[in-house]
Order: sequence, then C-alpha cells, then structure tokens
Amino acid sequence: MPSTREQIRTLVLSGDPFDQPAEDLRELQLEAAREAFAAHRERIPLLRTRAQECGVHEITGLDDLVPLLFSHTSYKSYPVSLITSGRWDRLLRWYTTVSAVEPGDVDVEGVRDVDEWTDRITAAAVRLRQSGADGSAGHQALRRTRRRRQDHLRRDTRLLCAGDDPRMRPTTTAVSPVAVAHVVRGEVDTGPHTPHDRPDAVFTAPALDLDRLVWPRTEPGPAFHVPVAEIVDLLVETGEALRADREGLLAEALDRMVWVSPLPGEVLERAYAVLWRSFQRPGLYAQIDHELGGADVLDGWREVRLPEGRTAATRAFPPRLVHIIAGNAPGVAAMSVVRGALTKGVNLLKLPSNDLFTATAILRTMAGVAPGHPVVRSFSAVYWRGGDEAVESVLFRPQFFDKLVAWGGEATIRGALRYVGPGFELVSFDPKTSISLIGREAFDSRESLARAADAGAADATFFNQQACVASRFQFVEGTEEDTDRYAALLCERLGTAREFSSAGGPRIAGELREEIDVLRSLAPEYRVWGGYEGRGLVIRSPEPVDFHPDGKIVNVVPVAGLSEAVRHAGVATQTAGVYPDARKAELRDALACAGVQRVVSLGGAGGMPPGLSHDGFYPLQRLMRWVNDE
Repeated sequence: MPSTREQIRTLVLSGDPFDQPAEDLRELQLEAAREAFAAHRERIPLLRTRAQECGVHEITGLDDLVPLLFSHTSYKSYPVSLITSGRWDRLLRWYTTVSAVEPGDVDVEGVRDVDEWTDRITAAAVRLRQSGADGSAGHQALRRTRRRRQDHLRRDTRLLCAGDDPRMRPTTTAVSPVAVAHVVRGEVDTGPHTPHDRPDAVFTAPALDLDRLVWPRTEPGPAFHVPVAEIVDLLVETGEALRADREGLLAEALDRMVWVSPLPGEVLERAYAVLWRSFQRPGLYAQIDHELGGADVLDGWREVRLPEGRTAATRAFPPRLVHIIAGNAPGVAAMSVVRGALTKGVNLLKLPSNDLFTATAILRTMAGVAPGHPVVRSFSAVYWRGGDEAVESVLFRPQFFDKLVAWGGEATIRGALRYVGPGFELVSFDPKTSISLIGREAFDSRESLARAADAGAADATFFNQQACVASRFQFVEGTEEDTDRYAALLCERLGTAREFSSAGGPRIAGELREEIDVLRSLAPEYRVWGGYEGRGLVIRSPEPVDFHPDGKIVNVVPVAGLSEAVRHAGVATQTAGVYPDARKAELRDALACAGVQRVVSLGGAGGMPPGLSHDGFYPLQRLMRWVNDE
C-alpha cells in the first residue's frame, strides 16, 4: 500500500488536485506529517533539536507541527567560508543538518563551484526519489517550496518556539498602561496623554505641541550667556542630587524601566546607582579642556594668531541640537544631558522606546536643584515613534536646529539622513561592534589564562552585550587546542555577574539557536560551549561566523599571530581589547588604519573616560557651532 505522502503526491499530479473536499484531505495531511516526522526526526539533526526543545514527540495537530518549521535563516546558516574555500564536502555535511540527505547520497568529487554543487544535490535527490527512498522526498519538497515558505514566514513574523515570540508568552502586562512623563523647556508637561504601544509594552505620553519643542532663532537660547563655571556647578549639584535621589525620581524611573528595557532589573539598578558619576567636576572639565582647549572659547571669543602677523578670533557658539538617543544603556541619557548642557545650547531629546524614563528623571532632578535656571529651560525630552514623518518632517529643519545627534542602529541613522541638508548637519554615533585580541602570553600559566578569560568575559558582557563596546569576536593567538582551553574558561566566566552585567540573560532566540545547532554538527572544525538559557555561549570557528553574536554569545577564532586578526577589523569596529598590555603598541597603528576607534587593555572596554574621542571624533567639539571673526 502506498504511503500517505505518496497518496498526496498522486493527488497533486492528478488532473485537478484541488477537486478534493478539505475535510477528506485534513486527516490525510496530518497523517503524512506524522509519517514524515517519524521518518526524519532522527535523520535531520535540526529537526531532532527542534522537537526536543519544543517538547514535540508526535504530531497530533497543527499546534505540534508549527513549532517544527525551519525559519528561512536555517537555509542560510552555512559558513560562507565553505564556499569561498571550495570545501564542498563540508558544505554537504552542513546540508545534511537541514535535510534528509545523507553524505553518501551525493558525490562532490571534482565540483568546481556552488552551481555545480547544487546540480549534484538535485541529481541525487531525483535518484533517491525515483528509487522510492524515504529521505529524498522530504528533501525534494523542501527545496521546491523553500522560497515560498520563507516569504510566508517573513509575512507572518512567526517564530519557532512559544518562548521566542512575545505574543505566545504568558502575559505579565501591567493593569494599566505605564505613564511616560515629558519635560518641555524644563517643566513637566501636564497635558492630556495619548496611548502608544510596542510589541511587549503599552504606555501613554502627553500629546506633542510641536511649537513648544523649538526655540526661535530670532532670540538666543536661555543659556547662551551663562558662564561655563555656573553650568558646571549646576551639573555637579545635579549629580549629587541624583546620588541621593531624595525626591525618588530615579527610583520611580527604575521601577518603570523594567517594563521597557532589554536589560534585567539588577543591571538597571546598578547602572542607575552610578549615573551621578557622569556629573563629576573633573570629568566635566576634562571634556571642556581636552575637546575645546578650555572654557574661554565657550564663554567668549578666543584670539588666534595667524601667519604673517595676522590675528583672528574664534568662538564655540551654542548650538541648537535635537538628539535621537539610544536606550541600550541608561548612561547614554546622562551623557547627552551633560554634553548638551556644556554646549550652552538648546536641546530636544527624543526618548527611545526602550528607555522612556532616564532622561526625564535626570532633567526633573536638575529642575529640582535649580528651578527655572536657564540651563534647565534649555532642555525638552519627549517621545514620538521613530520615523514619524508628521513629527520629524516638521522638527528636523535648519530654521529650528543646527544638528541632529543620532545614536542607534542602521535604520535610525538612515532615517536621519533623509533630513540632512545645508544648515542641518548629522552627528552620528553609528552602530558599532567590538573585538578582542588575546596574545599567546595568556597561555604562560594557569593564572594568566584565568586573567585573560575573566577580562575577555568582562568586555563581552558589558550591559549584557547590548553596548557597542561589548566584545563579540575574540581572536586567540595559538593552536586550536590552546583556543579551546581559552574558550571553555571564557564560557564559564560569561555566567558571572558584574557591575553592568547579570549572571543570566534572555534565552537565545530560536533562529539564532538553529544556526548554532548547525555549527555544533560541524565538529571538529567548529565547537560550541554553553547552552541557550542566556548564561553565555562560546563558538570556536576557523573564521568569524556570518551572524551577529548577541545575548552573551562570543565567537572565538584561532590565529597564528595577532597581526592576522587585524584583517577582521574595519570601520564598524569601535573597540579592540588587547591582552597583554605590552602588545598594544605593536598593533594600534594597524588597527587604526583598519578603522578601529579605540584600543584598550583587555577588560577595559566599558566606561569611556571623559575628554577622549568617541567613535573617532571629539563629541563636544563636533556639537558646537564654530564661528570666526577674521
């Protein structure tokens, strides 16, 4: 008797495959799914893993079937280096992890390119199907329908296990939407609220009055003529007030941040506890002195001597700034307030949806220290949906602002570029990634290896790897065996709680798990340490992996020499941590040439010292409007 799947194929090839009652087909389709699942569960490694993780032991209905579907990234999870290096046998081994094809089914001898490799796969599938072999039918169907199913998954935005999709998790939503405060020209906006939502939170915020968010150019901003010394005093007092938090504004913000931030509560609490550090007097003057050469150019005109005995004057004139701040770490809001205040300019801060409370808590604290102060009146902080043309097309104009200070991912930066033009400049803190370079000296002793692994883990887990400074790729100078020793110890250290990281983190998303599962099956070229529960995972590979490690995932790559690792750095590389310190001098010029913006001692990636460059430029200098009197 033909199998259920053969019966369905016969119907498909009949004169009118749709001339069948749906009721008659439904059970036939489920039986075919049961048959395929039983036949392929142990043959296809990725299917076996999905079934284990989702707890599916048999197909009783569509609810069992949907979690087993492979995402489109499953079919893109092969390491690109296998194609570029012509490792067709290894590429075939990858293919067997997502299909029922066995390595012995396909002859890859003499394959010259990926097209010929694909032809060999197709020919083998046809032979197996003609012979009635059980596995080829599943593979052939997968290849024929892959594009359509990828498109369907994209449209449905469906993920593969219940735990991966916020819509499929048990709801823990607050009884009522979280209320977001706006600060407009230094005062809390008490106007009527309007609702907003995001996939995992609902909140309300005051309706925007766009006229109140701009300062007319016909008059100077409130703080344009305030002496720098007075501004520094105000910022220092604000820092002390933040530290004490007598009004409970930070405590209130922290309580609400838990609903919207990707960071766990314990990390947020520790980050809030040190926000005051950004307001210390030495750090403030370090920015003024190192970036601008002193406060005189802020308070007035600095005389400049030119060639041929000529003189001129220059001034760092207060700008009009709109800030699109990032929400991956609370310190970004503090940094934006400090820099905005030191410029003496007017500042409109757009609150990010994943940090709706830090900036306004800081500004409200400042207002409590000095109600109505010109610096206080120079700030507004409000929320609107990013990319909302009804708001941005009105505000992002040179008649209102000089510069758009944008933090965030590629979509944020590209959205901001639409409005840049004469008189309206973009100051961009681009999306970046960071790396680590571990020298052979790490293997001199057990103690040195432990120090290197602990420092590497500290850099990788800064704000649970949400920050640009967090290391994602680590290059180890040594043999594969040495690299494995480091990787195993690194994985252990990733699960350690630190000042700005938690021991655990969010569970790794389903699509990324699939890619890692594929790499697990490609041992010994690839090795994986750790699980998917969020305590840390390390992948050792011959070349950097093609996906973006995130959620306390580190990709470790062995290299013959640290100079070889430099080729993996680029203009999108912000920070390179080096072990030991003595190796920095030999590497820093080459890293800078490649595009790296910071070279630090391993373990020191977090916490940029004030007064130094940020993303390759001096922020305070870049924010100012430089005017000459010649």
